[in-house]
Amino acid sequence: MNDDSRQLLTEEQAAHVLQISPFTLLRLRVHGLRGRTGPAWVKLGKSIRYRRSDLDAWIASQVVQPTPPSPQIGRPRKTERVSTAA
Repeated sequence: MNDDSRQLLTEEQAAHVLQISPFTLLRLRVHGLRGRTGPAWVKLGKSIRYRRSDLDAWIASQVVQPTPPSPQIGRPRKTERVSTAA
């Protein structure tokens, strides 16, 4: 069975796919980074491996949707004030 989604990647290969350093991937796995955890991993003896499908799922979970701007609170700035001169 030659299914790329089930392919096991080393830490270096996974970091390359994610375009991050291997050290950042290690930090994500061990400690998390700014409240985020890294992709799921497989432990084989002393070796850490990543499935390509887990990397793809993690990438999809990191998508951030833009939020609409919040309404202004308080007085408008001088540059935003409407002139009422007649």
